[in-house]
Amino acid sequence: MNRSSIAMGYSQYAKVQGQTFDCLWHEIMGLNPATILDLGCGNGYFTQRLPNHFPLAEVVALDVNEAMISHAQLHHAHHRITYQVGDIMTHPIPESDVILANASLHWMTPFDVYLSRIQSILSKNGILVASVFGPDTYWELAATLGNVMGRPIVLAATQFLTPLDLQRTCLQVFDRAKIWQVRYREWFPSVLGLLHSIKQTGTRGNGIPGMIWTQGLIDEVERMYRLRFRAIWATYQVTMIHASH
Repeated sequence: MNRSSIAMGYSQYAKVQGQTFDCLWHEIMGLNPATILDLGCGNGYFTQRLPNHFPLAEVVALDVNEAMISHAQLHHAHHRITYQVGDIMTHPIPESDVILANASLHWMTPFDVYLSRIQSILSKNGILVASVFGPDTYWELAATLGNVMGRPIVLAATQFLTPLDLQRTCLQVFDRAKIWQVRYREWFPSVLGLLHSIKQTGTRGNGIPGMIWTQGLIDEVERMYRLRFRAIWATYQVTMIHASH
């Protein structure tokens, strides 16, 4: 599956990302920013909501995935949104009143370095609002794979920072930070459906080294998953961040 097809399918599968975006939306909806940075904007599906609600805001939407930005420019264009391909550490970014990072910061490491860069871009009264996935994300899949393979399985999500680590780092970088945790649970019709969702939403990272998903393995994971959990559920551990100077 190429990156273009993933960009097209993201909106359909990003249900939890939609819920986390709504949480961030409630944190900023009463503001009147002149500049907004949507960091890790993906295919622009959520970005397109920003200029309509904030009539004075110029929006810069940044993502490292060229296919996502191409899709955004084609399908979610707006005269006050500038979609750009780049990494915030090296890409020139104007000072921003609001930096919104929905389900993207967990990929940015070292986290403290990226957070310091974000803090340097904020205007004097600016705020960061972010949703960050934690290491318990997809724990059911990791546990089931471990049972099937007979060894601990480390998913990409397993290596995300814990809420406590995120809180400590935020309080080192920002003067004020409100941190809270939420958990979402999503049902899938099959293990294959779960794996497809993980791929379409870009939450698989580099996958599991050395693992080949044969039909036999998928069938056995399906059997063990249902035996333990009675259905194909996936938990998403999310830390919400509201930080400012």
